[in-house]
Formats: sequence, structure tokens, C-alpha cells
Amino acid sequence: MTIIGIPFATLGLFAMMNQWVQGRQPELFRVFSGTIHKHWRKALIISVLDIAISSVLYINFSIFQVMSMDNILSILSVTMTACVALLFIGVNMYIWSLMPLLNISTKNLIKISLLLMLTYPLKSFFINILTITPIILSLFLPTAFFLFVTVSISGYIAVRGTWWILQQHFSVDELHTLISE
Repeated sequence: MTIIGIPFATLGLFAMMNQWVQGRQPELFRVFSGTIHKHWRKALIISVLDIAISSVLYINFSIFQVMSMDNILSILSVTMTACVALLFIGVNMYIWSLMPLLNISTKNLIKISLLLMLTYPLKSFFINILTITPIILSLFLPTAFFLFVTVSISGYIAVRGTWWILQQHFSVDELHTLISE
């Protein structure tokens, strides 16, 4: 039950963070449950895609452990897999941040996320580092801190960074049009 609930909790968390980043005072249960009700299919599709891509990346990295790294093709394979993993992490941050914000198809959500990641790779990488930092720091703190504080801080950083990138990519009018659709 916990594994099935993670995509919905993530979606609800990002919906709340989107409201706070925009300066609104959301009603917790209305925004949380309303977003889940509205976007649950997208959350499940993205979660299945995340699991599939993560599994392929894990298998690739596992294979590299038994490969000889004195061959140029092995080094290129490791480098390419690492680049795909970084791209996957960056696109995923945008997908989950934009999913509750935009009322678009899953395909278009992935396209916009990929476009933002490839248009602003250094800024996206910086935002990802900032998002992951609280999680790494919380490894040295009690588990309750991780469950209740770290995930929220990381979600807020991801949404704040996504909002920053959106403001750079779109004009104010385009951004309001995009969000209101």
C-alpha cells in the first residue's frame, strides 16, 4: 500500500509546494486531494515509466561492475549511461513539479520537461543538487526528520527552481496562459 501511495503523496506534495511558491495559502486537504483526484492517471503512468527507466539504469550500472574498463567502448557506455541517468533525474524533477501546475497530457508534460532540462542544463543540474542536498544531509538525522521535514524541503526547492526556470523561459502572460489552461 505504501508503494502504491507514494506517487499520489508526491503529487499532493508538489501541488502544495506549487501553491506556496506562487504566494498562495492553500487549503491542505482540498489542494492535496483535489490534485490527486485530477492527475492520478498521470502520476501512475509517470511512476511506471520511472520504475522502468530506473530498472534499466540499475541493470546497466550493475553490468558495468563486471566489465573491464580498459576498453574505450566500456568507458563510453558508462559515460552515456551516467548522462542518461542525470537527464532522467532532471526531467523527473520538472515532471513532478509541473504535473499539478499544468493541465496537459502526459506526453506534453514529458516534452515540456525535456525541453526545459535541455534548454537550461546547468541551472537544472544546480536545482537538482540543491534538491538532493537536504536528503543527503538528513541521512545523519533521525528518520522522523527525513519523513516529515526533508521531503517537504526538497519538494519546495524543486518547485521553487522549476518556477524560476519557467519565469525565465516564458513571459508573464505566456506563463499565466499556460497555467490557466
